[in-house]
Amino acid sequence: HNDNPDDVALYVTASKAGIIYLREDSSGDYNGSGFNMATPYKNKTGYPINPIYLTSSVLSEQKYASNSIVIELTKKSQPYFYPYYAYNALEFQGHDYAIQVNHDMVYSLDYYSYNYNKYLTYKTKEYSDFEKDYRDFVYDTYLSIPSTTLSGLRVHIDEQGFDKNNPTVLNDIMEYIASKCYYNAKHDVYPPGSDLVLYFLNQSNEGVCRHFAATATMFFRAIGIPARYTTGYAAVVTANTRCAITEKSLHAWVEVYV
Repeated sequence: HNDNPDDVALYVTASKAGIIYLREDSSGDYNGSGFNMATPYKNKTGYPINPIYLTSSVLSEQKYASNSIVIELTKKSQPYFYPYYAYNALEFQGHDYAIQVNHDMVYSLDYYSYNYNKYLTYKTKEYSDFEKDYRDFVYDTYLSIPSTTLSGLRVHIDEQGFDKNNPTVLNDIMEYIASKCYYNAKHDVYPPGSDLVLYFLNQSNEGVCRHFAATATMFFRAIGIPARYTTGYAAVVTANTRCAITEKSLHAWVEVYV
């Protein structure tokens, strides 16, 4: 990514106003200072779809209202960005953590805005079997956490009584992190060899989106909720208007599998 925060990264024209998270990729194991490349899912069911589109497929099946978006890249070297939950993107290409294929610099997508207030179920056995196979992979892959990081987070988890079975636990953990730490783009450099998550939470208490996202990811994994660190752009757009998205919108967040 360009180091100049005012440079335009892409242009977005969307039918719905608000913040659109444009996903680039997700990462795998935490190594104490960041995240390693994710492990690709190997589909054993033979069902021809990328797991990224599982939610989109169900939303389509259940006739959710859709929105449209046009994404214009500014460089040929840029990766493929896509919103939650796109359903006519490159469904069968790339990995479950990223779409890594050749693509046009200008492309249109349709996507669903899902607010997570309704539990989704699969109507077909093929979807259900595929989701179960992928779920097994997710639980084997995205609960990994170094023992020292786990021990450090366990103190906070026990003090706060965080429990994965509590329906508010996701918000509870995010609010807890926000209550202890604050955003500072000019934060001091972390000491070499320090655990990024534990230093952020216990000592520095200041950082940027990657510190908040990494810490939330590890908290969720520590209590048994699969989670992964994800990057892309948080694009603030006006409906039906070509909006310039600058490098200031580069963002990191966490995905959870529930």
